[in-house]
Amino acid sequence: PAASRHYIHHFGFKGSTKACSPDINSMELEDLFFWTHGVEALLMPPEAGIRVGHGHYQSFVLEYHYEIESDDPPKYDSSGVDIFITTTLRPNDVGVLQLGDGKLGTFSIPLGEGTSTFTYLCPPKCSLDKFTAPKLRVFRRALHMHAYGIQMRTTQYARNGTIKRTDAIEFFDFHATSAAEARSIGTGFDVEQGDYFGVECTYHVKPGSPEMPSMGFTSASEMCIDFVFYYPKQPFQICGATMPMGKLLSLTPLGKLTKVMEKVQQIPKMAEIKHGGSKMCYGRDIGHKQGTNEAEL
Repeated sequence: PAASRHYIHHFGFKGSTKACSPDINSMELEDLFFWTHGVEALLMPPEAGIRVGHGHYQSFVLEYHYEIESDDPPKYDSSGVDIFITTTLRPNDVGVLQLGDGKLGTFSIPLGEGTSTFTYLCPPKCSLDKFTAPKLRVFRRALHMHAYGIQMRTTQYARNGTIKRTDAIEFFDFHATSAAEARSIGTGFDVEQGDYFGVECTYHVKPGSPEMPSMGFTSASEMCIDFVFYYPKQPFQICGATMPMGKLLSLTPLGKLTKVMEKVQQIPKMAEIKHGGSKMCYGRDIGHKQGTNEAEL
């Protein structure tokens, strides 16, 4: 609804192969769709869908993140999602992959004054070790930053380092959209085993700004996530920065860190931020058991 749109930062639609539980943390939820300003409805391609039923997704959670000032009067929200189900199954299951900083591995790192760039790598070993199919088909992507973001791009490389494609938002405007959908993907593109990705997010903080923004969850903080929708589904959901926050802060005292790293992997003190190996990939294999009571979103 238009009345509550201003207060919704985003919502996530998540699924679990387990039955619904009062303990949401026990459901092992996976991201299926997210909405924020600028994101259109998720329409599946004719050859893919999200399978529900025995052995697949059996319960769902709709998680909202609101941003309301403490002195605002109470707000009421009646927004939600419409789900369309068919018993005519499609040949492929849809997956969602978060490139960049999906786990907020750089949480609370300040941006510093002026222009700075965060670069995240999803290494080739991730697709080599984790892909269960020779190639994936991407049909949609959304590039997400906040108010200090001015430019974002994702570059896809072949295993030999050759650039295969770049999708970019050259002039990012958070007030117009907080997740810009790259129209350059057209009808989609393929990702092959051995391919890897670099995600670059560029921010600008005016000199003399009274606030020192940092990476974090709120709109006053910053993010760098490329949401990729593809098929067939693979057993991981995130590929990017992974360093535990406590360890990162112990290596980079906030009082001395006045400008963000140009490239995370090139900072000597950041050596423990691993940009290689399958540990960059987060997720689980939920399996695809054939059930007698299946349907598809």
